[in-house]
Amino acid sequence: PILANLAHGRTLSWVALGDANRAISWEEEAVRLMPNKPEYWTMLADLYDRQGRHDAAERARERIYSLRQADPPRAEQGGLR
Repeated sequence: PILANLAHGRTLSWVALGDANRAISWEEEAVRLMPNKPEYWTMLADLYDRQGRHDAAERARERIYSLRQADPPRAEQGGLR
């Protein structure tokens, strides 16, 4: 989880710097390292949408949906967006 969190942190840094391509690369790494972390998929879907990659964004949202189905109590606690 530490490496995934570091990758996600890099994503946030690149977003703040306005480099969506590098942000996407790091968030893809974060979801590769922790594929069951819905927050990472949410960020990735948003980044894909910003780049006009709507098909990829939809696939990321499908992953979020499947995670919600697998862990509904967490979704109810606000852990999933």
